[in-house]
Amino acid sequence: MAENPNYYSILPANVRYDDRLKANEKLLYSEITALANLHGYCYASNSYFAKLYGVKKDTVSGWINKLCKFGYLSTELIYKKNSREVESRKIYIVPNSDKKDLGENCPDPIPQKEDTPPINKGETYPINIGEGTRYKSEDNNTRYNTTSINNLLHDDEDENLHNLEKVLDRVMDTWNKLDSNIPRLKSISPNTKRYRLTKLCLDEYGIDYLLGAINKINYSKFLQGYSDRSDFVINYDWFIDPNNFSKVSEGNYSDSKKEAVKSKRHSDCKEAIDLAERMRQERFKRILGQG
Repeated sequence: MAENPNYYSILPANVRYDDRLKANEKLLYSEITALANLHGYCYASNSYFAKLYGVKKDTVSGWINKLCKFGYLSTELIYKKNSREVESRKIYIVPNSDKKDLGENCPDPIPQKEDTPPINKGETYPINIGEGTRYKSEDNNTRYNTTSINNLLHDDEDENLHNLEKVLDRVMDTWNKLDSNIPRLKSISPNTKRYRLTKLCLDEYGIDYLLGAINKINYSKFLQGYSDRSDFVINYDWFIDPNNFSKVSEGNYSDSKKEAVKSKRHSDCKEAIDLAERMRQERFKRILGQG
């Protein structure tokens, strides 16, 4: 879809002075405001921005993810009629008032100058109208429920966007190939905690990292329920909890890591015993010398 930038772009104070954002991420936000249509969104692909700024599409994907993470943008996938196949993506400018509802810690905007065009009550994000830019807000509640899948897709995501349903199928398939002692994963249904946590994990780490974390369960007798000291058996809901996920993905429960810790403890203990023995012998020699 052709993109026709407006003459003006907008870079609000809360974006401009957010020290969590890099300069290029702020520039991208400004460019998106220039592309936004009368409804406050644009269709620009990662390929479009990559060509515009002379960077890789993965780099653009990271910028968009970060702006979404901090509540400045949101994305929405448009599916083909009667299909789960993705046709296009909308990138929305998120209103400041809604970011506060999301709990984002954004600096207060700079007070409006006298010569700045007035902003009507409730109007907070830019839309294009010919040469100028004004602000308008509308019901965006459903937009925060849309999924940013920029991190999910690493293979030519703009030309062939995979849909989230297929990604979740891969997660379920990988999980259900684990040891038979582990409870099967029958579904990851929308509007459930399991679904929300899975999407958060995918947005944060990507599909490859998530699948890799699942496969690490194969290297832990404890997680598989074969420990002599515990009856614990991992299940998906426990695994996808952010605190537990980080431990599993880092290999904290892997048998090899436990053996390494045990070996180090044994080595430290042996060194302590050897040191004590040397000190005992030295004292014994000193006593003999005094005699």
